[in-house]
Amino acid sequence: MRDGRRAARCASLLLVALAGSGCSELFDLHEPLHADAAVAATDASDGGITVDAASDAATACASPILYEGFAGALPCAAWGNSYATGTQLAQANGMLTVTPSSTAGSVGGCVTPQNNYSFGRGVTVRVNEVLQGAGTYTIMQVHGADLQMDVIGGALQLENASGTSAYASTPYSSIMKWWRIRPSGSSMIGEYSTDGVSWTLLATRAVAPPLQIGVEIAAGSNNGGNVGQAAFDQLMICP
Repeated sequence: MRDGRRAARCASLLLVALAGSGCSELFDLHEPLHADAAVAATDASDGGITVDAASDAATACASPILYEGFAGALPCAAWGNSYATGTQLAQANGMLTVTPSSTAGSVGGCVTPQNNYSFGRGVTVRVNEVLQGAGTYTIMQVHGADLQMDVIGGALQLENASGTSAYASTPYSSIMKWWRIRPSGSSMIGEYSTDGVSWTLLATRAVAPPLQIGVEIAAGSNNGGNVGQAAFDQLMICP
């Protein structure tokens, strides 16, 4: 089972290192996010796949290792496995939406089946909407690098994949749509941007980057309730 994904039972959760958090913002990422989900498996072992050649000129990179424009009929089918527990996944109009139900432990997302992509110049995704409310989370995780960016409790964070260490946290604003985790020499960096062009440093993790990575995007709710939807578009790894 992969490290770095989230089980949805508050009783077994680990405390996120975020000031003021309570049980509503606890989660355990040692178990796969989709441990109990029905998985639509697609083997992406053949490496880089360009799903949709159209992308914003400001954020496109030449010959991406992975590009997902969320234009196909099935969520993430060209590169990863989709999963959902108590959650609706929809892929349409160039966007992946994740809509949890009011059931506690609802979660859904997409994940590469293996860590078989070069880290390149990093993993970038545009997050158009995040889930709102106590106990909700919206994440982009880089497997193999032990890092994720997420919005939890109104804060944008760079964390380790187990959710036990938050390296930085800043109040989240809806204009912080672009998230990126990338290698930088002997370290790794988490950044955010309003336009995909100019980037703001969130945190640096002084750990050597891995050569091969996997990617996961997901959203869910530990506590249930009215949480809205998360919406992702333009997921890419640039060489």
